[in-house]
Amino acid sequence: MDQSDRPASRESVEHGTRQSGWLVVAVVAVGGGALIGLVVWMLFMGSGMSPSSPAPAPLRMTPERVLASLEEDLYGQDEPRRSSAARSLTERGARGFGILCEAMQSGDSEMRRPVARALSEAGEEAVEPVSKLLKDEDPILAADAAWVLGQIGSPTAVEPLAEAMHFHLQRYDPEAETVSADFGEHLTQFTLHGPWNPTEIPVAAAVMALARIGDPSAREVLSGTLNVVMPATAREAAQALVVTSKDDASALRQTVTRLLRHPSADVRFGALRGVREVEDQGAVQEVLDRLHDPDHGVRRLAVETLGEIGDATAVGPLLAMLDGQHGFEAIRSLGQIGDERAVEPIIAAAQAERGGQQSVAAEALGRIGDARAVPALLAMLDGADARTTEDIAVALGRIGDRGARAALLGLLDHEDWHVVVAAAEALGRIGGEGAVEDLLPLLDHEHFMIKDAAVKGLAETGDERALPVLVECLALSAGRRTRAIAKEGLVSAGPGAIPVLVQALSDEDDFTAREAGNVLLQMGEPGMAALEEAAEEGNEAARYALMSAGSGS
Repeated sequence: MDQSDRPASRESVEHGTRQSGWLVVAVVAVGGGALIGLVVWMLFMGSGMSPSSPAPAPLRMTPERVLASLEEDLYGQDEPRRSSAARSLTERGARGFGILCEAMQSGDSEMRRPVARALSEAGEEAVEPVSKLLKDEDPILAADAAWVLGQIGSPTAVEPLAEAMHFHLQRYDPEAETVSADFGEHLTQFTLHGPWNPTEIPVAAAVMALARIGDPSAREVLSGTLNVVMPATAREAAQALVVTSKDDASALRQTVTRLLRHPSADVRFGALRGVREVEDQGAVQEVLDRLHDPDHGVRRLAVETLGEIGDATAVGPLLAMLDGQHGFEAIRSLGQIGDERAVEPIIAAAQAERGGQQSVAAEALGRIGDARAVPALLAMLDGADARTTEDIAVALGRIGDRGARAALLGLLDHEDWHVVVAAAEALGRIGGEGAVEDLLPLLDHEHFMIKDAAVKGLAETGDERALPVLVECLALSAGRRTRAIAKEGLVSAGPGAIPVLVQALSDEDDFTAREAGNVLLQMGEPGMAALEEAAEEGNEAARYALMSAGSGS
């Protein structure tokens, strides 16, 4: 084979490349001066590359580099990247969980929040590493760990939670300085209101976690905490035992009866909270017995719980308490029950003017909705403060008696905007002749809450004359909140609003036209039929609405 036909060796290619590089340097040196040539030569030599050598291969992302990068993002200031890194680390096995658990010990709540959330979503794999934090001396960290395990909900977390409770109970010092705590940094529905003994916080958090897990073994542990020296823990455990029994009627009855008769007032208090949470109808008699409990807090909560349950059996005993220590709570509970037998006694209690009872009485009378209360409510307006006046206006709107219209119109000029809002909405609820005219002037009010109240009131009048006004409120200039209220009102108006909405599909303002189409979509079959008919006639807003719903082309 001829020498010229041989493929060039690697050495000859590199030699040729170097020669080409020097040629470039020489040309630059001659053409642009020695100094420039020297700079070019230094750049080539400093980079270890010839002018035409290939770019270096990118660094391979080893598992160590990936972990290092994620950890850097976790401790960074970018919230989305921090949250993404926390989630990614849960997929990196034991080393990833180790980084996350170390981050949980940070004093930076902005970091702990996404870390705790990621761990709580990681499932069974996170139980073991998180459990190691349960016995930390930092009560908030231990409580956060308990919260994470409760969110995971695995029965395998019951044993470490129980051990952690025992650990912290042994460390309990009743003489320790109390602290206020809101553990979990708002991640949890549970809030511990201070002051708390520091070691109470992780114990109570563990109780709440066990309640969320709801496993039979968790209930056994909860039962064992009822007689601990920590009052708050006993309350939380009793509440949890009731809540976790709600799906078994027989177990619920036995649990409620046992706990409401427990010698500890804290246990009885917690049990009442549980009954209140599940609105246990079968517990009425047991709760009625607590109206005479020796503990003030238990009696008060029993009154409130009867209102939450809403059973009319409690009306008589609650009426008997109106003049007593818990009259305020009794009025509110009677309003929640809504029995008309309570109207006259509540009016009498309101006229006694004890401790702000007029405001709660107005609320209760509004809930009951009996027109016999209207004269008394109107009389209560004389000299009432802004808060009571607002409550009276709301009550008058709920009752819906036209005799209150004049008084409510007078409140539209009140100096407190809360009162004006309540009066406007009440006028809308009452409705009738003149309601639309009463509310129209408020649409130009400078206070956006009053304007929105007028829109809501117009929607509630049920008057067809209000419909075009509501359509006008679909404009972009009306504001997002106002548009939402107008949309809700138009949808609630039903088929009667379809003609004005179809007309609005041709509005010269494209935004209003499209919003009208969206409202028609929300109206279901009647609105869809109207859109299809308008689309067939060439209406662009109707076609756009159908396309966005996947029903057009």
